[in-house]
Amino acid sequence: MPYIRLYSQPLSLPSKRSIAQKLISITERTFHLRPEECGKINVQFLPPASRDLRDLDESRLESNETADVLVEVSDRYLTPEKITAFVEASAPMLTSSVLTTESRRFARMLGLEAETCLQIAFEFKVSGAAYRNADGWSGDVMPERKAA
Repeated sequence: MPYIRLYSQPLSLPSKRSIAQKLISITERTFHLRPEECGKINVQFLPPASRDLRDLDESRLESNETADVLVEVSDRYLTPEKITAFVEASAPMLTSSVLTTESRRFARMLGLEAETCLQIAFEFKVSGAAYRNADGWSGDVMPERKAA
């Protein structure tokens, strides 16, 4: 099942609920989930400091560190089509949802210049990938190894 982690500055609880509902809806639509799978999507909100950067290569590390929001999506059956559809649907929603947080609304009320641009980075990981050995065998479960 899809698992989504959103790393951003603190958001209010109502904002988190709204964003989570929208991300779940986008995931259902773009990943073409069956009805019984729709209730199993997980969305987790984390502060940027909690991001474990040890598993990223240097080229991705640089762009992800400068992003205002990092969305990490894990699923067993990711395809380029699903990834493209998810990014195209979620980026505008995240931009409008995160930019309208309380602190930015307060800044606008005071006549201060609010941020108009938000950098969003996406990270996609295949979770529970099929095992493939040197003989080309692939399957959902790693085969048992027996001593010869």
